[in-house]
Amino acid sequence: MGAKVLADDRIAELCETIDERWREKIMIYDKQPDRSKPYCIGANICLTEENDPQDVLDSAVNQQIDNMVQKGSPDLQNEVKTSAMMVVEPMNFINFPVSAILAPNNACKDQEAELAGFRYEFSKATEKVDCLTKFREFLSQHTKSANHMSELVSAADELFTNAVFNAPFVSLETNENPGKDRADNTIEMGSNFKGVLFAGVHNDRLVVGCKDPFGTLQLKPLLTKIQNCYRDGVAESMNLGPGGAGIGSFLVFNTGSSYYVAIVKGEATVVSISVPINISARKRSQLPKNLHFFEIEQGEA
Repeated sequence: MGAKVLADDRIAELCETIDERWREKIMIYDKQPDRSKPYCIGANICLTEENDPQDVLDSAVNQQIDNMVQKGSPDLQNEVKTSAMMVVEPMNFINFPVSAILAPNNACKDQEAELAGFRYEFSKATEKVDCLTKFREFLSQHTKSANHMSELVSAADELFTNAVFNAPFVSLETNENPGKDRADNTIEMGSNFKGVLFAGVHNDRLVVGCKDPFGTLQLKPLLTKIQNCYRDGVAESMNLGPGGAGIGSFLVFNTGSSYYVAIVKGEATVVSISVPINISARKRSQLPKNLHFFEIEQGEA
């Protein structure tokens, strides 16, 4: 038996490649370009051909679709498989994010060790320079584009910064963020807490992301802030108050062709992107966005 599919035969065949563990527990919806087919309640993966990032975000937020997969994605099979894993076995994504993206049918500890060519544990603001230096060295083994490396390092900088300056301090009760000074190099996560910046490359596809042990990120406000940056422009979205305007998150989102956010409240957050490497900047900019999210309570998985 295959996954429940509201799609054409070509997509139905694709879904047969999904791991048998997940097939019976997902429903895939084919969103028609003319929007003539109404969204099916209960579907947890949506196939789309929306090229505008703001349209994709609007669909995800307004219709509460956690997985938006582009039919024209260069890695369509893995995008669908990763979506299925995040729906059915979310903790596998939390524990093995690189292999969950690059080889989702085989995500496990050994596969993670093989595919995650870069891994840097940290807990202090003072570790950022060393972390990003080593990350740039890793990137230099896989791409010669100085501009692309700079974009990826900027995204990694933002992921590291959020993990150290935001995640440890957001209240789970009030959701308030006190807004720590990002210039304060004395900031630490606290004793026994570690974040990790990770990256891997497989078949010319690069993953970079960050995991923190707090699970304080709020999904809908995050996506809304990124929406606002697209709608109003970055300059109009500037907000120097507590919590910020999401411009750093917009930068991360905009750097990847696929964007992943996984939250176990009070336990862990993983934010990651993937993007093809060794293609031109113009081609990268034309790739439509795939979105993959979940936000669950501890013990829910």
